[in-house]
Amino acid sequence: MVGWVPGSLRSWWHYQVEMYQVSRSINSPHDYQTTPWVWIIQGRPTSFFYEGPKRGEWGCEVEVCSRAITSLGTPTIWWAGALMLPVLVYMWLLARDWRAGALVAGYAGGYLPWFVFADRTIYTFYAVAFEPWVVLAVTFVIGLWVGRREDDPARWQRRWLVVGGYLLLTLALFAGGIYGTVIGGISLESGGGPLALILGIVAILISLIVATSITIVAPGMTSVRQFFGGYVGTVRATGLVLI
Repeated sequence: MVGWVPGSLRSWWHYQVEMYQVSRSINSPHDYQTTPWVWIIQGRPTSFFYEGPKRGEWGCEVEVCSRAITSLGTPTIWWAGALMLPVLVYMWLLARDWRAGALVAGYAGGYLPWFVFADRTIYTFYAVAFEPWVVLAVTFVIGLWVGRREDDPARWQRRWLVVGGYLLLTLALFAGGIYGTVIGGISLESGGGPLALILGIVAILISLIVATSITIVAPGMTSVRQFFGGYVGTVRATGLVLI
């Protein structure tokens, strides 16, 4: 009856069905399994690695230390994203903003289907399926809150400073997570552990700032530079320029 369907498409569909059936059969209890209700606040993150070295092992200078890698999303993004959901629904249903409707649709498409599998063994890190929509939701509401510069320049500038602080905090948390994961589970109880973590965060932030301060100016061209939307100057030098 489906002989007219190309073999490659039928094979793809069979593969999807097999994955679905296997996924439905995974229901063994696990210490870190969760319900989708807590995903948007990153409740019960999954532990990927844990060791408890004793004194003298891996630089541990107390009785027992802890080295762990846990899949906790950046709190300033996920918690803010959870708070933005009511705003998105309001802007979509009452303000008739199609952009909010598109974000709600993306959020729902990546999140709601998991409730069908709430009886199987699932984990918080599955929320990565709709993480881009969380980031877009936060970005959208920030844009609404900041508003247009021409409406009130002073208020616009103050709010951009608040947003800049929020972004720096988010980068610091993100950089700290990368450093702790790449370098390896850091024993904070051992000498110099916290200092190494702080220095790693600072180093990553400085590298990000330097990387975004580099611009290329072609011969006969100029580059207008802005900081949080405000004009700060014009680069007329040719070549690779560090602002």
